[in-house]
Amino acid sequence: LDWCTRATASETLRELHRVCRGKVIVRQLNSRHDIPFLAAPWFCTERAVDATGMYANTYVLTRIDAQRLIRDSGHGIARTVARPCLRDIHEQLMHAVREFTTPLCLLAARVPRQADRQLLVGNAWCELGDGGGPQRWHTASFARMLASLDWDTDAAPRVEVELFNATLCHYCATLPLAQAAGVLCGIEGIYQILARTCLELLPGGADLGHYQLHATLDTAHCAELLAVGHHSGTAADVQAGIALGAQLFATLWTRDT
Repeated sequence: LDWCTRATASETLRELHRVCRGKVIVRQLNSRHDIPFLAAPWFCTERAVDATGMYANTYVLTRIDAQRLIRDSGHGIARTVARPCLRDIHEQLMHAVREFTTPLCLLAARVPRQADRQLLVGNAWCELGDGGGPQRWHTASFARMLASLDWDTDAAPRVEVELFNATLCHYCATLPLAQAAGVLCGIEGIYQILARTCLELLPGGADLGHYQLHATLDTAHCAELLAVGHHSGTAADVQAGIALGAQLFATLWTRDT
């Protein structure tokens, strides 16, 4: 990658992830590319020792398949969503949407890299409508969707949603950074899948702008959280976090009919 531009180096690593099933060794002779940053979200990067002394940096990249884990978990949860319970699920989910910026900010306060902190703060800023005022907050678009369905926008929170919010904050404040980023990544990725599911299940005449946005937006947010995770720990840590996030998020979407 020494002679590649930054964009070409990133594209090369993305293509490697597509065809490679093992490990990749990257040796830097005279380039200044930030390999760990460019390799995310496709590889977990570990620095290696170059016995020849010829190379400024040597990295071993381990392929991860976090997207498949998210996809499998998301579709698994989607299959359990009971149509008769959609109203109850969404009235409680409102409280989770409202609080989601808190765990993002908790993790942002812990990460040491400014670039990673910027990604997390940017995600929270997006949840708050990119500074466009309360009417553009994602909470507001979710409330408009509930109102258009004639569902309660101010239902009292039940214990499961309060436990979800508290547990998610606890994870982001205490778990190893890579695991905490994985938890948020898993939730964002699964939310995207569930948004697409709900676009099919909910009446077409409703204001579904919230889900139409998240059906595409969360791809970028997932990639950013994967990058934060890969900069902070191992592929195993990230995937453990994704699995934990999926397990936690499922508690909000499963109801007895």
